[in-house]
Amino acid sequence: MDDANTNAVYVLLRVACLHDFVVGVVALRVIRFIVGVGCDFVIGVSLLELLVGVWWSCTFLAGFMLALSRQC
Repeated sequence: MDDANTNAVYVLLRVACLHDFVVGVVALRVIRFIVGVGCDFVIGVSLLELLVGVWWSCTFLAGFMLALSRQC
C-alpha cells in the first residue's frame, strides 16, 4: 500500500474508535441517569477505565494495521 492509502486506513481506524468512544460515553450517561446521582464515583472510575481502555486498544490496533500494511 502507498502512503496515501496507509494514512486513509489509519484515519478510518481513528474515526471508528472515536465512534465507539462516543457510544460508550453515552451509554455511561444513560446508566448514570437510571441509577441516580449516588453513583458518581463509580461512574467516574468506569468512565476513566473506558477512556484509557478504548484509547490504548485503538492506538494499538491502528499501529498494528499500519505496520502490517507497510510489510505488504
